[in-house]
Amino acid sequence: MDDAFGPKLNKDGTEKQPTRENIIDKISGMRNDPRDRPSIIGILKIFGWALRYAPIMFRCERDCVEFALKSHGRALEYAHPDLRDNDEVVKVACEHDGMALPWASERLRGDKGIVLIAVKHSGAALEFASQKLRRNKTVVLEAIAKDGAAMLAAHQSLKEDKGFVMDAAKRNCRCVDFVEPALRNDPDVMRAAFSKGLTLPGIRPGSAQRALSPRSLYNLRLAPEAKLDRVFGGGGGPRPPLKSMVRSLSSPPPPIRRTRRRSTTRTGSPFLALA
Repeated sequence: MDDAFGPKLNKDGTEKQPTRENIIDKISGMRNDPRDRPSIIGILKIFGWALRYAPIMFRCERDCVEFALKSHGRALEYAHPDLRDNDEVVKVACEHDGMALPWASERLRGDKGIVLIAVKHSGAALEFASQKLRRNKTVVLEAIAKDGAAMLAAHQSLKEDKGFVMDAAKRNCRCVDFVEPALRNDPDVMRAAFSKGLTLPGIRPGSAQRALSPRSLYNLRLAPEAKLDRVFGGGGGPRPPLKSMVRSLSSPPPPIRRTRRRSTTRTGSPFLALA
């Protein structure tokens, strides 16, 4: 940056950063001349977005474009079309920012390796992958693990696949909001979403007993053979069949502590005089 702008200091002795307008004026004034390459590279190493204003000669050079992509992946939009179809160049862009994928060529948006790199960085990039890869379970699961809303971009056949939805829910429960309504309320899907394949909240492994207060545990004792038949949202957990509930009176209930509510009204309040 010193070569491009020269050292400038603030009053306190710190280095003064150029404004966006300074950068645009500087790089747009460069010539299509190899002698300007060091200055342009010095700018692109720090301000990759400035590739948009670089002379066309440098937007066609792989070295200059890669310097820009390492600091701003979406600068791929301003690279020459031949570079947007180059595997290595697009890989550099997607490693820095997955949302550079929309500017890759159609061929590379159908490349599984490139798309996997993009969705691991940004799940929303799945929207710009080819239709074939949006049906690919491996690619879609990687995108959902990063962003549950990536389920919106998955192929319709996957949204209707109960097994796939359960696998996706274990990775990111937010994806359940974007599946078919019939699966959204399915007990198996809810278990996968909120238990990550283990147990529901408040449920011991291998047991159907709910997490209850001490007094509730005294009043209701669940039989060992109780099976879960329904799942309630909002943190309610599963409810066992009513027939499996057995009243237990083997010991007295724990005492309930009652405390008198203290009045918060002040005797000297000015509002009492208005009553």
